Amino acid sequence: MTSRGGASAWPVLRQFIDAEARIAARMSRHPATAALYEFLRFGMKQAWACLFGALMLSLLLGTYFFYPHEAALARYDFLFLAALFLQVMLLGFGLETLEEAKVIAAYHVVGTVMEIFKTSVGSWIYPDDSFFRIAGVPLFSGFMYSCIGSYLCRAWTLFHFEFKAHPPIGWLVALSVALAPPFKATNDQAKVDKAKYPKYAPGQACANCALYQGKAGDASGPCPLYAGKAVLAKAWCSAWVKRP
Repeated sequence: MTSRGGASAWPVLRQFIDAEARIAARMSRHPATAALYEFLRFGMKQAWACLFGALMLSLLLGTYFFYPHEAALARYDFLFLAALFLQVMLLGFGLETLEEAKVIAAYHVVGTVMEIFKTSVGSWIYPDDSFFRIAGVPLFSGFMYSCIGSYLCRAWTLFHFEFKAHPPIGWLVALSVALAPPFKATNDQAKVDKAKYPKYAPGQACANCALYQGKAGDASGPCPLYAGKAVLAKAWCSAWVKRP
């Protein structure tokens, strides 16, 4: 279970605080049971932190395999409405705090903006139709970023993170910029900077990459690196692998 301070953030868990404290007292009497208790407690904390992410993953996988293609409501729209419904239910049943919902909303906005940018430069596309979309980006996609925000917010509360001697923000920005170049994607293999990416050879494209799952002749197709999206057949990225 969660610690007293962490559990108290969620009304639904408050009733278990005293019971958890009694279990902790018993389990801590012996090193073996104390270690087992901490292991299980850590796992339960992680599971609780992943609640929204796990629900969204279930929706994504479930609709990918079982959502009817002939349904009147497009799959992307169903995912968006289902995510909104999840938020209402989690808040209503005390499984999520208002502060978490604010973080989720912020991550949704930022994520949607990022998706609009990436699709505008041709990094990937969303092949299916949808009503709830902005600039070709279905609004459910922002909730995939929200899952990260939800986890961070809940984990921060559960594990009581504290930072000492935190480096200046400028160093973090510099590190982020330095980490960005190793993976490069472009919507047209003819535009690849050969000096910057010497491993690139003319003719390499998603269409002849081992990771590409589209059919020959298709303008775009699925790629496991961009789950739930489609990449252009003429595109290229630094993860290119020669097709056998």
